[in-house]
Amino acid sequence: MYNTKNRKPCINNLFFPEVVKGIERTILQQAYTLFLCETKEKADKEMGAVDMALEEVKQRMQQKNPPTAIFCCKD
Repeated sequence: MYNTKNRKPCINNLFFPEVVKGIERTILQQAYTLFLCETKEKADKEMGAVDMALEEVKQRMQQKNPPTAIFCCKD
C-alpha cells in the first residue's frame, strides 16, 4: 500500500483505484467532475494541473453549471 522508501501511498496498489472509482461515482451524482493527476512533485506539472482545473471552473461558471471543488495536496 505504501512505497517502502518514503512511506507515501503508492498508486500502483489496487486499493487506491477502487477508492477513486467510488469517489467518482458519488460526485458524478451531484454533477461534480473529478480531476485527478499525477504531478510527481514537479512544479511545472502542478501549475499545469491547476491551470486545467481553473479552466474547468471557468467553463462551468459560463455554462451556469457551478458545482466545482478543487483540492490540491502536497506533503
